[in-house]
Amino acid sequence: FIFERLSNSNNLGVRHQAALLVRNRLPNLWEGLAQDVKNGMRDTLANIIMNVESPRVIRKASADIIGLIALMTVPDGSWPTYFPWVISLIQNDEKSEFREIGAYLLQQTLETSLQSHLVNGNFDNVKNIIDKCLRDSNADVRVRGVACAYAFIECLTLDSEVEVFLTLIPNVIGTIKLCVDDSDERVAIAFELLDYVAENHISQIKDILPDLLVFMLNIGSNQDITILIRQKALMFLEYVVTNRPKTFVNSNLLEPTINVSFLLMTEPQEEDFGEDTGSKYGSQLIDTIALTLPSQLVWPFFISKISDYLKHNKPEYRKAAINAIAILSEGCMEQIEDIFDDLMPCILNGFSQESEVKQASCIAIAEFSKNLPDLLFPYGNQLVPILLSGIQDPLDMVRIKTCYAISECSQSLKEYFMPHIEGLLQRLVEMMADKSVGVQEVAVSALSSVVEMAEEQIEPYFNPIINVLKKWMNITDARLFSVRARATECVATLATARKDLFLPQFEECIRVVLSGLDIDDVQLREYIYGYCEHMSRLFTEQLKPYVDGLIPYIFATIESAGGYASLGSEDTFTIMDTGDIDLQKLGKMVDEKDAAISLLGWLAFNYCSEFEKYISKAHQLLMEMSKLTFSPSTTSYALLALVQLCSCVQTLVDPEFGWVKGEQSPVHKIVGEMINTCLEAMLQNLDTTEDIIVRNALEAVSNLAQAFGPSAIPPDCINEIISIIMELLKREHPCQLVREAYDEDESELALFTVTMDTISRFARVYGQLFITPIEQFLMCLQPYLVPEATVDYKNVSIATIAEIAQELKDHFKPYCETFLPISIEMINAHSEKSVKHNAIYCSGLLAQYGGETTHKYFGSLTQALSPVCSLDPVKYNTVVDNACGALARMINSNPNIMPINDIMPIILNLLPLRDDMEPSIAIHEAIFNLIQANHSSVSNRNQ
Repeated sequence: FIFERLSNSNNLGVRHQAALLVRNRLPNLWEGLAQDVKNGMRDTLANIIMNVESPRVIRKASADIIGLIALMTVPDGSWPTYFPWVISLIQNDEKSEFREIGAYLLQQTLETSLQSHLVNGNFDNVKNIIDKCLRDSNADVRVRGVACAYAFIECLTLDSEVEVFLTLIPNVIGTIKLCVDDSDERVAIAFELLDYVAENHISQIKDILPDLLVFMLNIGSNQDITILIRQKALMFLEYVVTNRPKTFVNSNLLEPTINVSFLLMTEPQEEDFGEDTGSKYGSQLIDTIALTLPSQLVWPFFISKISDYLKHNKPEYRKAAINAIAILSEGCMEQIEDIFDDLMPCILNGFSQESEVKQASCIAIAEFSKNLPDLLFPYGNQLVPILLSGIQDPLDMVRIKTCYAISECSQSLKEYFMPHIEGLLQRLVEMMADKSVGVQEVAVSALSSVVEMAEEQIEPYFNPIINVLKKWMNITDARLFSVRARATECVATLATARKDLFLPQFEECIRVVLSGLDIDDVQLREYIYGYCEHMSRLFTEQLKPYVDGLIPYIFATIESAGGYASLGSEDTFTIMDTGDIDLQKLGKMVDEKDAAISLLGWLAFNYCSEFEKYISKAHQLLMEMSKLTFSPSTTSYALLALVQLCSCVQTLVDPEFGWVKGEQSPVHKIVGEMINTCLEAMLQNLDTTEDIIVRNALEAVSNLAQAFGPSAIPPDCINEIISIIMELLKREHPCQLVREAYDEDESELALFTVTMDTISRFARVYGQLFITPIEQFLMCLQPYLVPEATVDYKNVSIATIAEIAQELKDHFKPYCETFLPISIEMINAHSEKSVKHNAIYCSGLLAQYGGETTHKYFGSLTQALSPVCSLDPVKYNTVVDNACGALARMINSNPNIMPINDIMPIILNLLPLRDDMEPSIAIHEAIFNLIQANHSSVSNRNQ
């Protein structure tokens, strides 16, 4: 009956719905149908798709059913004419409708398990058929041909086959050109095909890559082309820069790409224009280039464009220059730092220029505050009045960008903001009632930052602010849910600032917050989960009655497919006319899921008794989420939550458990079994080509070791982890081999940092049991400590060496002589605060634990520390504190070779320690020993 409605009904909606029902029910009914019925269905469907008078949507829906029938009948040989029939449709020279539907059926075949039945033994024929589609005179056929090509290459495994396939690329580019000319956004599939080729076979297209990149640049910079097409071209460029930086540089397109990026940034901002523009993608390209390529290579091109654009008479060019400066404060931090005082007048002057330039200056101040706060501080007197004026500006976007700047720099410029705290808070509360939702959102965010800045001093304003926020947390207007979410976050900030004042408000606030879980808004749920996690740490006992009510919502969020369902699978047939995945919506769903997983972990950790009944399901869900490798953040939160879940079980079955460094203390059997399942997930994630997933898994492993001690990880697993760490240090891990990277690449540095942190944590857990692997690790550090190594790698390496030395103490003695000259050289060579701090701290520990092996370096270390003691103790607080500690450690190690009469007055004049209290024990020991010995350096001072 339903099938008859598909073939006979005069109502288009009825026919389409019938087609969907047939497709859904047919797999369960096919085997029970008589052969003549099966044959009749096939013939009827064939007639529908070959009848060009049939509505397009019905022909496509019928093709979906044919594809499904083929999937059930071709493998068993009961439809031997299927492939010849499909090919005949594609080869029909008279009707393009036949060729398109034939190409669609071919695409279905290549995207399912049927591809092996077609491709095996017919590779050249399939390739030629696809080539014919790409060269077709009809746009629908060409686009479908690209989809076939994409499906085809995904099922190829032999390099020789890929080489032959790549001969199709010129025709793919031809299709892109024609689609671009026609503003046909279906061309997106062609860019996705090229992305796939670049990701998996870039070495095989190196000869055409320069021309391909030029082609993408031309599309990306052409404002006459729709932004959705330009976006795809620019994202291809960004992918190549990120993952194949050396290949990109060798293409000699660095300068042209930077030039195009700057030109893109002159386009209107997305928020000003009302839709996406090239400005965003130009900014992204500059950021990617700066973070991925060596700064000394890219800086000359950047500064040249900045200089030219700053002098331009058009405001959009000056806006682009200031935006570039803001972006480069991270990727080219040292270069920006060198000319910071020359750049600041340009930024400050921007506040008195056109609206778009003023907005760019706000962004620059925000980025400087994040990346160069110490350099921004002296300009506080000039900046704070400008920002206070900015939130009074009549233009929405100026107020929005000003609030963003205030949010970012309130902490670093606290001294300058606090005299204006009352007026600032009052204005931000007023802005929460602004007619613009965007203004309302950023006003609440800025309010949170100012509350966090004020800390205890928020008391006079606490009640008025929280009363306003409670009203916003009760908003039911769907247009304002984003503001409600921000208000929820702001209340959590208030609670942190004054726990005592918030406690009487706890019950009312938590009820209001939890009522939002019944509202179908992804972002609001994300912020509610974040709020509850905050409360679980601040007000653990007070939140306990609400745990049982929270868990069902958390489970529902984690279990929901949400946007993930859009990603489809190889067995789905919803291929025709599918639009792009809404990445923004998907991103919000990922954020909600991540927040739910994080909260689940904390509830397990803090409320073990209440959580006991949820352990099994939580474990199952977290294990599933740990395998969601297409969402690295989700896998990371899942792995970390699994460690907290293990801690929950440990507390329930063995609440008195504890461990001692270097001593085997077996965990409870039940806990051990859960740890092993978690380790299995972590080790699987360590064996992947995605560096961010490897990084997150490594962090989870170290958390597990730190939580449960030396017995947590079985010997075979620890050996596997050691091997992985060795691969990472030697840059031989699969995730490093699949992508090129310069040493300055941010992702590579992040991976190295987590690897070194794992080594440090293992030293903290295993102590002297870990000496043999640590010796292997230390032997791998030489490339990261040579003079030509970047300062970031040196800094991470020397900081880790210090942490290992502190954990192993005298057991580290054999290695102190090797590393002390390196740390001394770093003290002399680098002025950056964190580098100097780590090098001095490390030097002091190596001098302390190296014994007689390091005495020969005491003179050069003392000489290196002498100018450090004259640095500004406010700006270089921890540096000076550790310089005192290092001098004291040398005195304690061998006072006879130290110029104590020269050193002790310096140390005593620099006391008390300002920020880092760790050196205090060594300093006090030195003073007491000298007093006991009645040494003149201290006894004369006492007199």
